[in-house]
Amino acid sequence: MKRRAQSLFEPLTWKRGIAYLLAFPAALLAALFFMYAVAAWRMGYDWDEMDWDGSGHTSIGEFLHSRDVGNRVVQQGGRLCAEFYEMSNGRRIRLRCPTD
Repeated sequence: MKRRAQSLFEPLTWKRGIAYLLAFPAALLAALFFMYAVAAWRMGYDWDEMDWDGSGHTSIGEFLHSRDVGNRVVQQGGRLCAEFYEMSNGRRIRLRCPTD
């Protein structure tokens, strides 16, 4: 007997149902990760600047966190410095002042 090709409109089997149940959340998580990564990348920070905890290397979590980090110029001790802050609550993450 010749087997015909399966289509998406055939009755749902338990194997296909489990595959759909696993594939749908995985696709949603991948899309969310991609959107966060694009948002972080568009902030324009260098990879070294995204070391928010000062550990010496930038992790994937710090990279993704950079989508919520703003940059503003502040005056500190008569010098103009760059302040990195969380946009959600305004908390200072790091202050970088030029050295003379």
